[in-house]
Amino acid sequence: MNETTRARLTLAALAYLILTVIHDLDHLRQGRPLALEVKVVGVVAIVTAVACVVLSLRDHPLAPLACLITGAGSVLGLVVVHLVPRWSAISDPYPDAGVDALAYGIVIALMASGAYLALEGYRSLREISAAD
Repeated sequence: MNETTRARLTLAALAYLILTVIHDLDHLRQGRPLALEVKVVGVVAIVTAVACVVLSLRDHPLAPLACLITGAGSVLGLVVVHLVPRWSAISDPYPDAGVDALAYGIVIALMASGAYLALEGYRSLREISAAD
């Protein structure tokens, strides 16, 4: 991976990590109790975000794939946890909770960041395969 590609991937991973932390802190601001399963999903999101940053900083060969999977999984996960009606133990539907516009804005920003992370992971994978 060239330096520009690595820098873009790292920037996308850092932005995703920062927005993930902001989203998790927003849950505290809301003051609503969360099921243990929802908390576990939040911890997994933080761990995978940190992994993406570390892998991309180290120019690890798995960094692009990790970022692609983490970003795409994040977008899907945020939709099924926060935007669709309650369907499982990991549900925390914002429409039912009556959260404010700030909470929705943070989720939308995090989804955009996840999509950007997935896109940069995909671009990096294409660059690597084109170089082979």
